[in-house]
Amino acid sequence: MRGGLADAVRVWGRRSSGVDEVLAGDWGGEVELMATTDLGEVLSGADLIVLATPVGVMRELGERVVDFLEEADAIPGRVVIDIASVKARVMVDVAPVFEEAGISFVPCHPMAGSEKTGWAHSRADLFHGAVCIVTPRVGGDEETVGRVTAFWEALGSRVVKMGALEHDRAVARVSHLPHAVASVLVRVALCGGAGELAGNGLRDSTRVAAGPAEMWSEILLENREAVMESMVDFQDELSEMLAILERKDEEGLRWFLSHAKEMRDGLEGIKE
Repeated sequence: MRGGLADAVRVWGRRSSGVDEVLAGDWGGEVELMATTDLGEVLSGADLIVLATPVGVMRELGERVVDFLEEADAIPGRVVIDIASVKARVMVDVAPVFEEAGISFVPCHPMAGSEKTGWAHSRADLFHGAVCIVTPRVGGDEETVGRVTAFWEALGSRVVKMGALEHDRAVARVSHLPHAVASVLVRVALCGGAGELAGNGLRDSTRVAAGPAEMWSEILLENREAVMESMVDFQDELSEMLAILERKDEEGLRWFLSHAKEMRDGLEGIKE
């Protein structure tokens, strides 16, 4: 791994097709690579275990991880993290599985990636310049949190720590709402058959709507209360612009657009 973070990387996949895709990738010969459908083989000797699965199946996978580590008497020193987009359920359903077994667990959410999925779209600089949100339990192991923080920083991320509920409310606005809005915008903009006229503006505004529907439906439902709250605020702003247009308020429209531009120009932490 670039940066000297690991001598070996072991990847577990549910399907052999995914494992074959990993093995066919270009790792540059910098680390020892293993990819297999055998979970126990992957866990053997692993110091840092990363759960990169949908939240709905994460508890079951966590239980399998714990069962193997307990049977192998290999719990001491192991650290588990996840990279799920919703944290409240992770803290309720997943964290206790590891905590009851005496395994250090630190929930994480790197704000990186794109609408594209699969190993073919991975890249070495994915986390460079991105924010990674860490949501440790209050009173947790600070030393382990520090190690996890150092891991993300070594990958080029800026780490922000916050509580799980605070995370879900904030991410609903900056990640989940944009996806919902982009999906609505696609349905409105393209319903008249004018797609062949679309330029970069529509493409940029709706890029995230091309993400996998199965993954995003789970995210939006898991965080539905915070998403719905942000959608109500969006609806209010849309209603305000509609009212401005109805009364032909040129000054009000100019202020509305200028204020939005100022807020967008001042945005930090986004990888363009």
